[in-house]
Amino acid sequence: MKANDKFHSQFVLNTKEYRDNNNFIQFNHVVTNDNVLDLISDKRKHFSFLQLNSNAFWTSKTYIKDELVTINGQTEEVQTTNNIVLGMYFFVSDNIVEHTR
Repeated sequence: MKANDKFHSQFVLNTKEYRDNNNFIQFNHVVTNDNVLDLISDKRKHFSFLQLNSNAFWTSKTYIKDELVTINGQTEEVQTTNNIVLGMYFFVSDNIVEHTR
């Protein structure tokens, strides 16, 4: 099955291509004070959310990975070859963005 538009075609994998992209997760904290004038109580509301910033995919030839692995924790090693066709990496930002209104 193959998509005919650009958006859905990014989800089609080809065994002769390697697709990769980097994604960044950012934490946000929002404090609202929606035009409330109350000197006695604190009517502010606090919200937190995550924001996902996704970069575009890039393609290259298939990434072939050769490695020695053990099966069931035994000492006997077996040579394996894997064709890697997709890499998606997620990075978490170490700062929290503060918003107020």
